[in-house]
Amino acid sequence: MIYLDKLGGQQSYQTNGLRFNDYWHFRNWYLKETGNGKMADNLAGFTYTGDDGTLKTINPPKPKRDRETGEIIDMEPRLKTPTQRKMATAQSQEARREKSK
Repeated sequence: MIYLDKLGGQQSYQTNGLRFNDYWHFRNWYLKETGNGKMADNLAGFTYTGDDGTLKTINPPKPKRDRETGEIIDMEPRLKTPTQRKMATAQSQEARREKSK
């Protein structure tokens, strides 16, 4: 699986691989990570090994929709870009410094 940063650079994301029981578990994980597809451009290269041993590609899942209205559900992405992670770390360190004063 490949993670693309804001500048288009490719970075490996969890190189040890992720294992899912079935497609629906993969779909739920993907939608949670990407915020229901908001950050879909940042994850790519999904594959699995078929029963015959060949490597098969998985297309990204479609976003979850509201059952009644059919509108795409708004979710906060769990996946963070390297810049977002640095900013979050700096904010938490600042909060700790303020707390210790």
